[in-house]
Amino acid sequence: MDKDVLQKVRAALDAGPLAERRAAGKRSAEGRLFPADLDEAARIALFTERAESSGARVHRAVDRAGLRAIIDEIVGDGAKLAIAMTAADDLAPASCTVVAIDDTASADLFRIDAAITDVDLAVAETGSLVLGASEACRRMISLVPLIPI
Repeated sequence: MDKDVLQKVRAALDAGPLAERRAAGKRSAEGRLFPADLDEAARIALFTERAESSGARVHRAVDRAGLRAIIDEIVGDGAKLAIAMTAADDLAPASCTVVAIDDTASADLFRIDAAITDVDLAVAETGSLVLGASEACRRMISLVPLIPI
């Protein structure tokens, strides 16, 4: 079974975007998973492709007003919303109830419809988001609600 997993990982690495760049003589940057020659737009496109291949929906806002519009579109009227990032209370649509993280017992998390969290990193090659290990509540509210934002 372990050999099957390793074979799949090796096959994915050999067939992915990095393999094409390695074949063209381009190198990755300081051991990172994305090639050094990818510009910001290409990294965003790669992240979007990888995240969506695992079922995520990726939205991109260029400013706070755009982010508020996206959140308003995603979260329905009357939703219970948890926010686990600083200076973000203005992101919640007026029709939502904001649940304070400090007041949220773990049982209450299962009654929250959506959660807004920030992330420490986005990994373009895998489409993964990384949340800090010291923020247990932030990680928890990103996993429990049906709609993580």
